[in-house]
Amino acid sequence: MSDAERLLWSHLRHNRLGVKFRRQHPIGPYIADFACLGHRIVVEVDGSQHRGSGYDASRDAYMRSLGWVVLRFWAWDIVANLEGALAEIADCHESRCPPAKRGDRPTSGRARGANYDKLLPPPTTITSPVM
Repeated sequence: MSDAERLLWSHLRHNRLGVKFRRQHPIGPYIADFACLGHRIVVEVDGSQHRGSGYDASRDAYMRSLGWVVLRFWAWDIVANLEGALAEIADCHESRCPPAKRGDRPTSGRARGANYDKLLPPPTTITSPVM
C-alpha cells in the first residue's frame, strides 16, 4: 500500500466510519483498493500513474454496471485533506443507507436477500474535484 492508502485505511478499518470496509477486495477481474460490501461502495486512491487512464474508466464502468459506487481520490488529496475525503465517503454511505425511521427494525443482509439490490439507488461515480 502507498502512504496515502495506509493513512486512509487507518481511518476506514474496524468500522470507524460506521460501516465495514475491506482492503484489496476482488470485484470481478479487478481489485478494489477498499470496498464496503454492504453498501457497494468502492474507494480508490490514485497516484500520478492513473492520470487519464482508460483502464480506470473501464474498471469504473464495470463496477458501476454491478451496482457499485466508485469514489476516486488522488493520493495527495488524501494526505492534504483526509477529513474531506472521509466526509465524502461518509456522505456516500449515508446517501446509500438512509437513517431508519422510528420503529423500523433493522434486518440482516440474509433477510433482505435479492430485494436488497432494489433498495440501492442507481450507481454513480464520484470523483475528487481537485486534480
